[in-house]
Amino acid sequence: MFVPLFLFLTMIIRWILLASGMFFFCFTGNCQTILKGKIYQAENDSIISAVNILNLTAKQSTRSTGEGNYIINATEGDQIVFSRTGFNPDTVTINYRMLLTQFDITLHKRIILLQPVKVSSNYRADSSARRNYYNSIYEKQPGITGRNRPADGVGIVAKT
Repeated sequence: MFVPLFLFLTMIIRWILLASGMFFFCFTGNCQTILKGKIYQAENDSIISAVNILNLTAKQSTRSTGEGNYIINATEGDQIVFSRTGFNPDTVTINYRMLLTQFDITLHKRIILLQPVKVSSNYRADSSARRNYYNSIYEKQPGITGRNRPADGVGIVAKT
């Protein structure tokens, strides 16, 4: 009776040591967990697809699905960058609460203002201005060689 009780207690002690070791290992920063969520547009709460997600700390990246969902490996303290063309990138530092629940993020549109363009409709004035600007080209002497003749000091002269 003493031997089975001893084996049972030994087994329980092993399980306790294993569980405490796993607990210690995960909470010392060595445990990989998953960050997941959905990405929305800030202006109208519509879903954004094909967003690049980069874990700067772990040097891992992924892309969100067509439904705006994403999943990436992360630990507490990692820095994650969410970026997409036409939107301002957003960087977040992971805390423990983010890993427990779904972490949704919103991206703001990037607005690019262009310089104004002047459009004129006076063809004759534009044509005349172009003619004056490119005057040196228009005054060139006609000919195939373009003044690259032996008589002008350019080219190869064959002597007979």
